[in-house]
Amino acid sequence: MSLFKIIYILFLISALSCCTSFDYNDNILIVNPSFENFEIRNTEITTCQISANLKSDGGTEITETGVCWSEEIEPTIKNHYKKNYNNNTSFQLTIENLSPNNTYYIRAYAKNKNGYGYSPTISTRTLGEETAVSIDRISNIGLTTATLNGSISEIPNFSITQTGFCWSIYENPTIDNSEKAVSSNPSVGAISSNITNLSPGTTYYVRAFSYDNSEAIYGIQKSFKTEDSFTDIDGNSYKAIKIGDQVWMTENLKTSKYRDGTPIPYITTSASWSTATTGGYCDYLHTPANSTKYGKLYNWYSIIDSHDIAPEGWHIPSDEEWTQLENYLMAQGLSYDGSITNNGISKSLVTTTEWITSSVEGAPGNNPILNNSSGFNGLSAGKRYASGTFLYQGTEYAYWWSTTEQDAILSKGAAVGYDRNYLTHGNFEKTNGFSVRCIKD
Repeated sequence: MSLFKIIYILFLISALSCCTSFDYNDNILIVNPSFENFEIRNTEITTCQISANLKSDGGTEITETGVCWSEEIEPTIKNHYKKNYNNNTSFQLTIENLSPNNTYYIRAYAKNKNGYGYSPTISTRTLGEETAVSIDRISNIGLTTATLNGSISEIPNFSITQTGFCWSIYENPTIDNSEKAVSSNPSVGAISSNITNLSPGTTYYVRAFSYDNSEAIYGIQKSFKTEDSFTDIDGNSYKAIKIGDQVWMTENLKTSKYRDGTPIPYITTSASWSTATTGGYCDYLHTPANSTKYGKLYNWYSIIDSHDIAPEGWHIPSDEEWTQLENYLMAQGLSYDGSITNNGISKSLVTTTEWITSSVEGAPGNNPILNNSSGFNGLSAGKRYASGTFLYQGTEYAYWWSTTEQDAILSKGAAVGYDRNYLTHGNFEKTNGFSVRCIKD
C-alpha cells in the first residue's frame, strides 16, 4: 500500500471520529441532535405536556423521537420514556402517571441507526393534589353571608362522592371540625355556595374539598372577613353582633325616616306625645346630641308602621325574640351568678360605664368591669313617659320596644335597670318613648 493511501485512510478515520463518535456502552450519540423550542407547555397534578421541534438530524436519518424523564438530572430512555408515534420532527406529548408535588427532569430524544441523542434537560414540578380543589372567588360578603365559587378537577384513582366548602374561624378547617356546604352534584367542574349564619366583623378561613368516602382532599386555604357595619336610610352607621342564632344591632336606632324615605313625625309637645296614635319620635330632652350616642326615642306606633322603620334586611324583634336572647344568655352561663336557669343577665347586656351602683346583687352598676359579656352594648338611654316627661338617661334605665301587642293600650317591651339584675319583659303604654334595637332577618 502506498504512503498516499495510508494517509488518506487515516484522514477518513479521523474525520469520522470527530463527527460520529459513540459511547458504545450506552449506545448514545456524542453529537446530540439539535432541538429547538423544546418546552413545557402545561403541568398538572400527574401529567406534563411538552412540545419539541427537531432542528437537525445530525446528518443521519432519524427513525424515532420522543421524550424521557426521571427524578434525576439528565434522564435517558433507560429511565422513563414515551415515543412520538407520529414520526414527525415537531411533536407534542403528554407524560402521565407522575406523582403529585414532585420535581421531574425531562429531555427530548432522537434515534438514528447509530443510537440516541438528547436535548438539553428542562425541569418541572407537578402540582399538589390540593390544586385539584380550589376556591376561585369569594364575593357578596355581607354581615352574615358570603358567596364561594370554586372548581373541582379530576384526581387519579379518586372516586368523588362529595364536594363542597368547609369554613371556620380557625385555620385549616376540615369537614370534621367546621361548618360545611355540600354540593348537590358531586362531580368534576364548578361548585358554588351561598353560606349564611356567619358572625359580623369576623375573619373566616375556608377550603374547598373533595371526598371519596374514605378521605378528603382539601384545596389551598383562603380567608375573608365579614362586614361589621351597615347603614340606615339616613346614612347612620351601626355595628352588629351575632348572639346565638340571632344577629343584633349593638347600637340603638337613630333614623328620622322610615325605610322607604318617608319622614317619621317629630313630636315636641307633651300634649301631642301623650295623645299620638301614629308613629313619632324625639330626641331625649329635644337635644339632638343625645341621639348621637343613645339613639332616638320612638313611640310604639312608629315600629309597627307599614313603611317599616328598620333598615333593609332587618326588623324589630318580637317579645319571643327577646325571650330567645334571654334564654341563650342564660344557657351560656352569663347570668351574674353563673346560673343557667336564673334570669340574672342584665350585666351581660349593658355597657361597663354609666350605671350607678345598687344594693341589689348582680346589678349593672356593681363591679361594672364584668358587664357586656354578650357584646349587646346596652346604654342607659332612658325613656320618654307617655305623659311626655323625660327620665333616666345616662345612669339608670334602658327600654326597648318589641312588636308584640298586649291590647289596645299596652305593648310588650324589654328593659334593664341599675337596681335589677335581670332582663324585664313588661307591658308598657304605646305612647312611651323607648329605644329601638333591630334584629337581622
